Amino acid sequence: MSLLEIIDNNIKSAMKSKDSVTLESLRAVKSAILLFKTQSGSSNDISSEDEINILQKLVKQRKESADIYKNQNRPELSEVELNQASVIESYLPKQMSRDEVSEVISQIITKLGATTMKEMGKVMGLASKELSGKSDGKTISEIVRKKLSWIGQVVQLDRTSDFGSDGWGFESFLGHYFSLINWSLFIKNLKLKKNDDAVRPNKKPIHTPIALSSVYRPKYTITGNPKIM
Repeated sequence: MSLLEIIDNNIKSAMKSKDSVTLESLRAVKSAILLFKTQSGSSNDISSEDEINILQKLVKQRKESADIYKNQNRPELSEVELNQASVIESYLPKQMSRDEVSEVISQIITKLGATTMKEMGKVMGLASKELSGKSDGKTISEIVRKKLSWIGQVVQLDRTSDFGSDGWGFESFLGHYFSLINWSLFIKNLKLKKNDDAVRPNKKPIHTPIALSSVYRPKYTITGNPKIM
């Protein structure tokens, strides 16, 4: 069953239940699908990728309208737009969390060996294809930009520093950096343990200090020409 057929059936159900928000949302989806088919000159069912793009566009439009109404201090209209966005989103594949999207993008950057903002287009192309329907373009773009910017800064630091001259090197630099992070977590957990012992003197502490040997290993290694390994 195509998306249009599903929408038609659900429109009938919304009419019977007099659910105005769902009804208006589904009618908007149906109109967008029919408009797309007219513009593309196709009388057949459209691809699932096109369906996802249409739905994402409709959701984006309503969220943007909701922000505008919110800024104009018109919360009742903003709520209507958000409710419609929620109805339309229910027809999209399950959305990934920001952390899940970030992990996928990290893998893509590593796979492509991207180290500068100049390669953002290449990363975005693959990320948009792999995350199609699972995350919105704005979130993907923000994460890609942030990651490439950080990598670029670290690469530039390694190029302009004297790390290589004394044998410290980029990999060692990241190792020390993450070791410092782990040390701060260790201290934080010690404080939590101390506070917990004070509150629960006769019970086993629920917080366990992080072992100092549990050091984050650097994900990137640069030798000669900077390249993500």
